[in-house]
Formats: sequence, structure tokens, C-alpha cells
Amino acid sequence: MLGLKPFSTLPPHISFHPHAMQHTIMACYHIVSCI
Repeated sequence: MLGLKPFSTLPPHISFHPHAMQHTIMACYHIVSCI
């Protein structure tokens, strides 16, 4: 698990990985719901 590490610090092949994108989308929903 990469935890909450910003995607800007990850290699392109990881940031564009389907599972990584799904994790990012769910993280965005969580952040929005917290706001």
C-alpha cells in the first residue's frame, strides 16, 4: 500500500495503473465527503 502518498511522487506507470486510479477516485470521494 502506498497510503496517502501524493501521486506526484509516483512513477507514471503507477499513477496510471487502473487500481491506483480507482484508489485515487475513492480517496477523492472520501475527501469531498469530509468537506
